Amino acid sequence: MTTLPKAFSPEVLAELARPFVTFDHRNAEMQGNLAATWHVIETYANADRSVAEDLSSRRFGIYLPEEARTEIKRGRKVDIIRPMFPGYLFVFVWLTDQNYTRIRSTPGVLQFLACEGRPLVISDALVDVVRAVENGQRPVWRPRKARGYRKQKTNDDDVVVSAHPLTEFQDRLMRLDSKIRNQTLRKALGLSLVPSP
Repeated sequence: MTTLPKAFSPEVLAELARPFVTFDHRNAEMQGNLAATWHVIETYANADRSVAEDLSSRRFGIYLPEEARTEIKRGRKVDIIRPMFPGYLFVFVWLTDQNYTRIRSTPGVLQFLACEGRPLVISDALVDVVRAVENGQRPVWRPRKARGYRKQKTNDDDVVVSAHPLTEFQDRLMRLDSKIRNQTLRKALGLSLVPSP
């Protein structure tokens, strides 16, 4: 290691001795005087997961609700996990101009869901409802039947018990196909069904 010339002041020497920290200009930034909020971004078709991975690697808060389906392909049952709202992704971010630009410049992102040109803020309660619906679709694992327990509804192949949604709204939401579900999301957010230009 080379020694530094004595011409430097102690402050400069202390600054040069600090470890080098890299910062990627594409990463999310926190803003102290601004509250972080949920927003919905629109993505290209089938780009939900790649956009979610890209943004989460850049330290953005991402929530991609998914649902499990069983489909028959080539005569076999196949379990598939698909996005609950195809083409939409929830982002938790301090929405500064820099973060807005970073998200919009991400490959696969179309736009923020907006009302009158301003990105729409999603309430935590609405995100909690979506999470409850998503969690209601996942099977609950129970131990095998033991003595003294009342009879549980189980499948003969394994011990998975289906969980039911908590409310009638959640049950109705899951009965809709993905296109109508997206329209329901836009209606719940107070947006018209006509896409904004």
